[in-house]
Amino acid sequence: MCFDNFMKIEIVVIKNEDEKSKALEIRREVFIDEQGVPEDIEIDDFESSSTHFLVYLDEFPVATGRFRIKKSYLKFERIATLKKSRGQGIGNKLMEFMQNFALKNFPEFLPAMHAQESAVSFYEKIGWIGVGDRYEEAGIIHQTMIYPP
Repeated sequence: MCFDNFMKIEIVVIKNEDEKSKALEIRREVFIDEQGVPEDIEIDDFESSSTHFLVYLDEFPVATGRFRIKKSYLKFERIATLKKSRGQGIGNKLMEFMQNFALKNFPEFLPAMHAQESAVSFYEKIGWIGVGDRYEEAGIIHQTMIYPP
């Protein structure tokens, strides 16, 4: 937990259905409503096998993300911040928390992701590296990225 400009930011590893429901509401608003990703793609078979995270700003859920083991990778995905809460450093704090949690608890897996093209520069600023060509996924251009140890 940290405090910034009188705002209380708390990041938690999701442990119950209420928190998971709040995370899914954020993802629904960002990915399904805002970006037009079909619900059957956004809410997938990996919900129960993923580690989910939730960010509270002044006790209100505003951002979420998850990762899961995929072969030798720890695949970061479903990183989302509500539109009204963007530009306040919340995404940076979420990623820092998730990265630290991953390195501590899953050090044998290389962090990787399929980043939306519009977010590539954000991830590059926090140390992620793009690999390979860009490609279409769910109607959106993506870039595979890794977070080197």
